[in-house]
Amino acid sequence: MINDVVYLFNMNGEKLFNMERAYRTICHSKVEDIINSGIISDESAFRQYATSGHNPRKFVSFDENRLNKIKNDTHFRNRMAGKFGITQIQEGTFDSSDSENVNRIVKFLCKKGMIDPVNDDPVEVEGARQWM
Repeated sequence: MINDVVYLFNMNGEKLFNMERAYRTICHSKVEDIINSGIISDESAFRQYATSGHNPRKFVSFDENRLNKIKNDTHFRNRMAGKFGITQIQEGTFDSSDSENVNRIVKFLCKKGMIDPVNDDPVEVEGARQWM
């Protein structure tokens, strides 16, 4: 808002303010955190899939608490893998050699994947925040 004029930007506004670079910086940092947590099987494939397409902008809403819970609680990790259809390999890590698996991991960690309270199915959401 400048004086009495309100300006709204579309995706081109992001280019004007070089926000894409900021998204990529955040994305690369969080991807390294995920890799260092030891929850994924294939580091290079995860890095490739997680940093491509629309994924970099998703990392703006990355939830460190979700990563820590998945990393430290095997029961929770197994339950979330089952709920969100994330394939695990025998060592208990997520299979990150498949782009769909990586997409599901990113959605969960970036609050874009939630469980529908009515039918208990995983759903993709625009965003989530606590309301109570």
